[in-house]
Amino acid sequence: MAVMILPYPNEITLSEKRRVLQESNLRLEHDDAIEPEGYRLQIGEDDAVLAFSSAAGKFYGLQTF
Repeated sequence: MAVMILPYPNEITLSEKRRVLQESNLRLEHDDAIEPEGYRLQIGEDDAVLAFSSAAGKFYGLQTF
């Protein structure tokens, strides 16, 4: 299976489990250690965390989510 994501993420981990998360389960965090247009999206069993350092990173992360 090919996955095309732009901008290119540093790491992708795919799993066989499929979950449906709603925006109410998404926690947003500002993190200055992340590159200006980058983001980190961590999806757990019951929630997801989107960390970013700029508006562009937040935008790209929300589009991925």
